[in-house]
Amino acid sequence: MTPSVLKALRNVYIEQIGPLQQDKIERAMLERKMSNLVNRAYHPTEEEIAAV
Repeated sequence: MTPSVLKALRNVYIEQIGPLQQDKIERAMLERKMSNLVNRAYHPTEEEIAAV
């Protein structure tokens, strides 16, 4: 591969990976929030939480 092709690939990677990483962080935060809401609503036991 030529240097210009490598540079283009790197630029595309940088453009794509940033939003994907942000989505992953946001998804984890939303999953945690939902889990906390479910736990508050249903008061599961420690055994039930461990099973999930």
